[in-house]
Amino acid sequence: MGGGGFLESIRGMGFAGGLYPVNPKATEIQGLPCYPSLRDIPGPVDHVISSVPAPVVPQLAEDAIAKGVRSIHFFTAGFSETGDEEREWPSVAEFLEELLTVADD
Repeated sequence: MGGGGFLESIRGMGFAGGLYPVNPKATEIQGLPCYPSLRDIPGPVDHVISSVPAPVVPQLAEDAIAKGVRSIHFFTAGFSETGDEEREWPSVAEFLEELLTVADD
Protein backbone atom coordinates (compact mmCIF):
# COMPACT_ATOMS: atom_id res chain seq x y z
CA MET A 1 0.00 0.00 0.00
CA GLY A 2 1.54 3.30 -1.06
CA GLY A 3 0.79 6.78 0.25
CA GLY A 4 -2.47 7.01 -1.68
CA GLY A 5 -3.63 3.75 -0.11
CA PHE A 6 -2.98 5.05 3.39
CA LEU A 7 -4.88 8.22 2.61
CA GLU A 8 -7.81 6.28 1.17
CA SER A 9 -7.91 3.95 4.19
CA ILE A 10 -7.79 6.76 6.74
CA ARG A 11 -10.56 8.62 4.97
CA GLY A 12 -12.57 5.40 4.62
CA MET A 13 -12.47 4.90 8.39
CA GLY A 14 -14.10 8.30 8.83
CA PHE A 15 -11.10 10.18 10.23
CA ALA A 16 -12.30 13.76 10.74
CA GLY A 17 -8.96 15.47 11.41
CA GLY A 18 -6.77 17.31 8.94
CA LEU A 19 -5.09 15.30 6.20
CA TYR A 20 -2.36 16.96 4.18
CA PRO A 21 -0.94 15.02 1.24
CA VAL A 22 2.59 16.01 0.21
CA ASN A 23 3.98 15.55 -3.28
CA PRO A 24 6.14 18.11 -5.08
CA LYS A 25 4.61 17.06 -8.42
CA ALA A 26 0.90 17.34 -7.50
CA THR A 27 -1.48 20.12 -6.49
CA GLU A 28 -4.33 17.81 -5.45
CA ILE A 29 -4.62 14.18 -4.34
CA GLN A 30 -7.98 12.48 -3.80
CA GLY A 31 -9.68 15.86 -3.76
CA LEU A 32 -7.40 17.29 -1.06
CA PRO A 33 -4.95 20.13 -1.64
CA CYS A 34 -1.43 18.76 -1.97
CA TYR A 35 1.66 20.52 -0.63
CA PRO A 36 5.11 20.45 -2.25
CA SER A 37 6.83 19.69 1.07
CA LEU A 38 6.02 19.02 4.70
CA ARG A 39 7.27 22.50 5.60
CA ASP A 40 4.68 24.06 3.26
CA ILE A 41 1.71 22.70 5.23
CA PRO A 42 0.10 25.57 7.15
CA GLY A 43 -0.08 25.01 10.88
CA PRO A 44 1.06 22.09 13.01
CA VAL A 45 1.42 18.48 11.87
CA ASP A 46 1.03 15.74 14.47
CA HIS A 47 1.97 12.59 12.56
CA VAL A 48 3.50 11.75 9.19
CA ILE A 49 2.88 8.59 7.18
CA SER A 50 5.69 8.42 4.65
CA SER A 51 5.90 6.32 1.51
CA VAL A 52 8.99 7.88 -0.02
CA PRO A 53 12.08 6.05 -1.32
CA ALA A 54 15.14 5.78 0.93
CA PRO A 55 17.06 8.68 -0.69
CA VAL A 56 14.27 11.09 0.31
CA VAL A 57 13.96 9.94 3.93
CA PRO A 58 16.74 12.12 5.42
CA GLN A 59 15.22 15.31 3.97
CA LEU A 60 11.76 14.26 5.14
CA ALA A 61 13.12 13.65 8.63
CA GLU A 62 14.79 17.08 8.68
CA ASP A 63 11.55 18.69 7.51
CA ALA A 64 9.57 16.82 10.17
CA ILE A 65 11.93 17.95 12.92
CA ALA A 66 11.76 21.56 11.68
CA LYS A 67 7.96 21.33 11.57
CA GLY A 68 7.75 19.93 15.12
CA VAL A 69 6.25 16.59 14.07
CA ARG A 70 6.15 14.17 17.01
CA SER A 71 5.99 10.87 15.08
CA ILE A 72 6.68 9.44 11.64
CA HIS A 73 5.59 6.12 10.18
CA PHE A 74 8.20 5.21 7.57
CA PHE A 75 6.74 2.92 4.92
CA THR A 76 9.88 2.66 2.82
CA ALA A 77 12.65 0.38 1.64
CA GLY A 78 16.07 0.69 0.11
CA PHE A 79 18.27 0.94 3.17
CA SER A 80 20.92 -1.71 3.87
CA GLU A 81 18.26 -4.38 4.43
CA THR A 82 17.98 -4.79 0.66
CA GLY A 83 21.50 -6.21 0.40
CA ASP A 84 22.44 -3.71 -2.31
CA GLU A 85 26.12 -3.28 -1.47
CA GLU A 86 26.61 -0.48 -4.01
CA ARG A 87 24.44 1.95 -2.12
CA GLU A 88 25.87 4.10 0.62
CA TRP A 89 22.69 4.13 2.72
CA PRO A 90 22.97 3.48 6.45
CA SER A 91 21.25 0.64 8.19
CA VAL A 92 17.86 1.47 9.60
CA ALA A 93 19.32 1.38 13.13
CA GLU A 94 22.10 3.81 12.16
CA PHE A 95 19.58 6.13 10.55
CA LEU A 96 17.30 6.10 13.58
CA GLU A 97 20.25 6.82 15.88
CA GLU A 98 21.19 9.82 13.72
CA LEU A 99 17.56 10.96 13.62
CA LEU A 100 17.25 10.82 17.41
CA THR A 101 20.48 12.80 17.80
CA VAL A 102 19.18 15.55 15.50
CA ALA A 103 15.76 15.56 17.19
CA ASP A 104 17.33 15.96 20.66
CA ASP A 105 19.18 19.14 19.61
